[in-house]
Amino acid sequence: MTEFSYDIIEDEYGEKLAIEFEYDEDVKNRLKGLSWDTTHRAWDPDVGAWTIELTPASIQAFEEEFDVTVPDEYRSGEITGGDNEETDTGVDSGTTDFQPAAEKSSATTSDSTGSDYDEDAAIEDALVDTRDISASGHGLTTYPAAQRIDDVPVHVYNVLITTGDQAQSAAERRRRAYSAMREIREEYEDQAPPMAYAGDLEVVSLHPIPGDGTLESEDVRELKEAGKRTLELSNQAERAQIQRLVEEAFKHRVADQDFIVHGMHKILEGEPVPIQAGTGNFRLHERFDCAITVASSGQVYLHVNPKTRVQTDYTLDKLENHRLYPGLRLVTTYNGRGYRLGRVQSERARDPTIDAETSVVDYHRDDNPLVDDKTVERIDSANRRVVTAYPMGSGGKQTFPQELLALQGHTANLANFDGDFWAEAQPKMRRSASARVEDAVEFARQVGDVPFDGTTLSFPADAPLFAGDSHFRVEQLYEIDAEILKFANGRLGSHPKEVGQKGVYKPPASFNVLYVYPQQLEGDQADSFWDTFSRKLRSIGAEPDSRSDITFDPTPKSDGPGDVDIQVGRQISSDHEYDAALVVLPPEEGALISFYQPYDELKEVLAEKGLHSQMIDRKSMNELGYHQNIALGLISAAGGIPFTVEGSLPGDADLYLAFDVGQYFDDDDDGLQDGIRVGASVTAITNEGAVLGYAHTGPQAGERIPASALRRIARQSLLGYEERRGDAPDHIAIHRDGFMNDPIEPALGFLDERGISYDVVEVRKQAPARIVKQEGGFATPDKAIACINDEQHLAYIATYGQKEPLAKGTTGTPRPITVERKHGDTDIETLTRQVYLLSQCHIGVANTTTRLPITTAYADRAATAAAKGHLPLTTNLETGIGFL
Repeated sequence: MTEFSYDIIEDEYGEKLAIEFEYDEDVKNRLKGLSWDTTHRAWDPDVGAWTIELTPASIQAFEEEFDVTVPDEYRSGEITGGDNEETDTGVDSGTTDFQPAAEKSSATTSDSTGSDYDEDAAIEDALVDTRDISASGHGLTTYPAAQRIDDVPVHVYNVLITTGDQAQSAAERRRRAYSAMREIREEYEDQAPPMAYAGDLEVVSLHPIPGDGTLESEDVRELKEAGKRTLELSNQAERAQIQRLVEEAFKHRVADQDFIVHGMHKILEGEPVPIQAGTGNFRLHERFDCAITVASSGQVYLHVNPKTRVQTDYTLDKLENHRLYPGLRLVTTYNGRGYRLGRVQSERARDPTIDAETSVVDYHRDDNPLVDDKTVERIDSANRRVVTAYPMGSGGKQTFPQELLALQGHTANLANFDGDFWAEAQPKMRRSASARVEDAVEFARQVGDVPFDGTTLSFPADAPLFAGDSHFRVEQLYEIDAEILKFANGRLGSHPKEVGQKGVYKPPASFNVLYVYPQQLEGDQADSFWDTFSRKLRSIGAEPDSRSDITFDPTPKSDGPGDVDIQVGRQISSDHEYDAALVVLPPEEGALISFYQPYDELKEVLAEKGLHSQMIDRKSMNELGYHQNIALGLISAAGGIPFTVEGSLPGDADLYLAFDVGQYFDDDDDGLQDGIRVGASVTAITNEGAVLGYAHTGPQAGERIPASALRRIARQSLLGYEERRGDAPDHIAIHRDGFMNDPIEPALGFLDERGISYDVVEVRKQAPARIVKQEGGFATPDKAIACINDEQHLAYIATYGQKEPLAKGTTGTPRPITVERKHGDTDIETLTRQVYLLSQCHIGVANTTTRLPITTAYADRAATAAAKGHLPLTTNLETGIGFL
C-alpha cells in the first residue's frame, strides 16, 4: 500500500493540500485521473508534490480513489482549521478559524492516524467571552494600558560625525544617528536608557546617556549633550518620538522576563518548544510580533500577534561544500541579517579578502565587536575557504567565514537540510483559535509593569479582543456582496468570477496573437488547444483578431538550456504586428523524455521583441480551471481591461501610481550580472481602477536604483496619462510597499515641479494585530473589516474574508494589511477604501481576489520581472500587462 504524506501549502491565492509519495507511475496516473473540476489536481514543481483543493469534495475524491484517510488537521475549516505560521522568511498566512499552524503542515498516513484536534479547545471556542465587541462583530488582539502618560521630558544629544564626512542626504544622517544609538546599546546593554531618533543628527533619551559621549563607530565620533526639552503629545512628530521611547522601555521590560528580543516585531520565548527529532541545529520558539501606539490623549496600546519562529545554529562549516548553491538563504550568526549565498571561494579565512591586507579573521577580530574572541580563534584555526554572500535588501557582495553564516529557517531549508525536525515542528505550530488569542492575552499580562517616565504601564487584557474606542474604530467599510466591479456594457458585479457571465469591460483594441509551441504539437493538437482558448475568449467578448504560429524544437532536460530562445527569436521580425504571445512550454516530464523548461529564456527573447506573453505548460492546457485565467492574462497582455471598479473609488485621485523595487538572484556568475540584480517599476491605475500601464527601469547592476531612473519612469507615467486623457492629473495617490528602501523623492520632485498634488500611502503586507470575528466563538473576519486610527492616519484592513469556493486554493484566516498615509491631506478612511477596492479587481484571475491592492501587487511583479529582464524596455507608458 502506498504511503502518503501531506502538507498544507500556500501560494498567492490561498492554501492547497500537497500530497507526497515515493514515485509510482500508477499512483501518478491515478492522481491525474481525479476530476479536475472537483480537485484542481496539479503537479507543483516548487514543492515537488501533487496538490488538490482543500475542499471536502476534493479530499473525499482523493480518499475514495486511494482508500486512505487524510488526517483531520488537513481538512480546512472542517474541524479545527489552522493558521500558517511565520518562520525566518517573514511570510505568515492562514486558514479558517484563526488558528496558528505551520507554513506547511505535515503528517504520514498509516493504519492509525493521529490528529491534533483538541475537543476542550473547540468547546472553549464556542463559549469564549464575547463582551465589548462592537456593532461590526469584530475585534483585534490589541490591549490598552490601564494608565495614561503625559508629555515627556527628555535629554537631547547631537551626533557629531567624523571630520570630512559629508553625510549630506537625510538618509545618511539618519543612519549616523542610529549607528550612535546602536553603539551605546551594545556598550552599556541594560544600562542604556530608552533612546529615539529625533531628526537631523539628533537623539533624545529618557535618562542621561552614560559615559563621556565618545564613540568608536566608523561614521560617528561623539554624542554631545544639547540640553533638555519636553516632547508634547499634541505634536505628531514628537508623539512619534514618545512612541519610540515607550517601545524601548517595553523591550527592556520584556527582556527582563527572559524573552529574546530582536525587535518589537520579533520577541521570542527564551526556552524553545521541545523538539526531539532532527540534527539539533534548528530550534522552534514561540514568537510575538508587537507594536506600541501612543495617542494624543496619552493612551497607550499594545498590539500582539502570536506566531512561531525557527532559530538556527546550522552554520555552513557543518555542511559539505557540494550542498551549497548560489542563492541559498542564510543569516549571520551575530545579528541575524539575511543573505543569499554567492560562491565558495578558493581563498581561505587567513587570506586577505576584505581588502588587500585584511582577512576575514582580521576583520572580525578587530572590527566586529559582535563576534567573540573564542569564535574568531576557531575560525582562524580551521582556516576554511571563505564564501561570498549578498544581503537581502540593499548592499553589495560581502565575504564571510563559513562559521558566521547559518541556514535561514526558511521552509525550503528545513525540508532540504533537516526534514525530521521540520516534520515534528509543524504540528507544534498549530493551535486552536482560543489558544491563539489566549497566547496574546497571556503575553500582555506576563509583561507586567513597564516603568516609563515616573509612570508604570500595565496591559491587563481584561477583554480578549479590543473593539475600538475614541482613537481606534472598527468598521465594515463595504458589504461582502457589494457590487463594486464593472464589466461589459456597464454590468455590475461583486466578484471577478462574474466575468464569465458579464463579459470583459474593454477588449484589446488590436488582438493579434503569436502562438508559440513545441513542434511535437503541430497540427490537430495545437489547433485543439487554440480552439479551447479562442472559444473562451469569444465567450467573454474578446475574440482574437488573428493567430500566427511559431514552433520550436524543445531541448532535452539533460542538455538544457539549449537554444529555444534563439529558435523563436529569429522567427519574429523587428516590425511585427503581434499584440501578445501565447506560449506552450514543453512537458517537463514526458512519457519518453523530459524537456528543459525555457520559461526565462522565452520571456526574455519575447520581451526583447516588445511582446508580453502568457506561458502555460501542456498539462495546464488540458485543465479547464486554467482556461479563463489564461484568457484574462492574454487579454491584459494585449492591453485589454477585463473589469474595473469604475464609479466605486472614493476621493479626488485622478491617477494611482505604485513604485516598487524588485530583486533577482542571478547565479550565472557572468560578470556584471552576477549576484543580485534590481529593477524598479511604476504601475499606473486610473480612477476607474483600470490598469493604464506600467514603466520600468530594466535590470540594474548595483545596490540601488539611480535617481534618474526613478524620475524617468515617473515621467513616462505622467505623459502616458496626459496622452490618453488630454491633460495632466490634478491629484495622484501614490502607493509604495512598506519594505521598499529606495527613496522615491526624485519621482515626487518631478510632480512638485508640475504643481500636481499627491498622497503617499504606505501599504504593508503585515499588521501588528489580527482582526477576528467573534460570533459564538472566534472565526475568520468578514472582508472589508477595518480598524481605523484617524489621528495617526493609520488603518488595518482585512482584504480577504471567508473562503471563496472557486479560488485556486482557500483563503483561510486572512492576514490584515496596514495602510498608512505618509504625505498628503486625504483622510485615512478614504485611502483605506481605495486600497480595499483596488485589492478586489485583480485582472489576472477570475476565481479569487488578491490580498494586496493591484497597485503595489502589480508594481512588485513588474519590478521583479524587470530585474529578470522579462519585460520590454519602456520608453513610454506600456499598456500591455505581461507580468501576470
